[in-house]
Amino acid sequence: MNKKHIDELNIAEENKIVRDNINNLNDEYNVYITIFDDDFNKEKIPYALKDNISLKGKRMTAGSKYLKSYISPYNATVVDRLNDKYNVVGKTNLDSFAFGSSTENSGYFITKNPYDKSRVAGGSSGGSAAAVGLNMATFALGTDTGGSVRLPASFCGVVGYKPTYGLLSRYGLAAMGSSLDVPGIISRSVYDCSYVLNSLISKDPKDVQTYESEVNDFTQFNISGKPKIGLIKELNTQLFTNMMGKDVYSNYLSSIKLLSQDFDFVEISFKDIEYSLPAYYIITPSEISSNMARYDGIRFGGDEAKHNSIDEIYYSGRELFEDEVKRRIFIGNFSLSSGYADKYYENAVSIRNEIRNKLSDIFNSIDAIFLPTSPNVAFEIGSKTTNPVEMYMEDIFTVSANIAGIPAISIPSGFNEKHLPIGMQLFAKRKDDFKLLSFANRCEEIFNFNND
Repeated sequence: MNKKHIDELNIAEENKIVRDNINNLNDEYNVYITIFDDDFNKEKIPYALKDNISLKGKRMTAGSKYLKSYISPYNATVVDRLNDKYNVVGKTNLDSFAFGSSTENSGYFITKNPYDKSRVAGGSSGGSAAAVGLNMATFALGTDTGGSVRLPASFCGVVGYKPTYGLLSRYGLAAMGSSLDVPGIISRSVYDCSYVLNSLISKDPKDVQTYESEVNDFTQFNISGKPKIGLIKELNTQLFTNMMGKDVYSNYLSSIKLLSQDFDFVEISFKDIEYSLPAYYIITPSEISSNMARYDGIRFGGDEAKHNSIDEIYYSGRELFEDEVKRRIFIGNFSLSSGYADKYYENAVSIRNEIRNKLSDIFNSIDAIFLPTSPNVAFEIGSKTTNPVEMYMEDIFTVSANIAGIPAISIPSGFNEKHLPIGMQLFAKRKDDFKLLSFANRCEEIFNFNND
């Protein structure tokens, strides 16, 4: 992997490396759904775009056969903000409509892990993470609703950053869970991530949730004193130690020891982390069931010329929905149905509010929280596909940040004995993205991952 910062690259040389790698590796690793050979620009830095983010005049499949012929009529705001200095070289693979943690739910193919082709790249932004890990893009944009940038970044040995909800515009993203979705950055280093972030910030009138950042340059990292970092004591209980792979837990403990000269680690209690996953998997499918109603066979997918009634039009193409898409729609519809909404959805929203309040209280006394990104390293392709709940458990350490709307980042922290990457994660207070990135940059320097 190129160790130069993004602003130090020879752009023409970088473009050649990226283009050669795309030509040589894409069929082997299934990274890109669509490659833009005709739009290659040697004067701009090449990046990859997750295929649920709109790019005007180009196909956007959202990883589903249902949208195999859909052409986006406009750019996402994040794309417009990058146009001056960066060029999209292709649209990357993902779990269909971003519903998944492995890209095994893609309607096209399974993206393979850069370190072991028998293992997943993670999801749902698996193609974006693999593109960066394989030098098939200088950086990539993904989306993170419950960990979909951080989890594949951890599996692929790269940096994955989820901003505070509202820092970056959601306009032009295929909606999954609208109260949770954010665009995210996958990069080779924290510096590169911060450099790209500088181009993306500023309030967007097309997304009412966006706000003006008080920081203009996120690359001017600054750490004063010895920051106080929280360690969740519940992670040492049997519930979580049994859930974590021994290699991840060992790396977690050794990482704390390694970082202890620069950070003051203190124990905190966050019992609600146990309830974050079930709350997430009620709230998110509920929002999914609403957002997916737009796929009605008229505006997207379907072909009304071939049908004789409005009912046939509405149902046209639904057979093209992948299994996980159907599963989440069914769960969401059930959670919102009469007689069950109070029992499930309203309780989940109540837990969400408790998690937000608890984390807000915690950050009154500490600067950040440190925890693993995933309970496991990248798992073998097919090993979890028959057990959806086991797949959902991979998100146990990531979803709290989305529920609370706070910034989070995954940094590569080492390898296990099979030379598979392990990622560690930092959470920070809402709108404390600059502090988060400053801490992550220092962790990255200490871990020295890319020099291993």
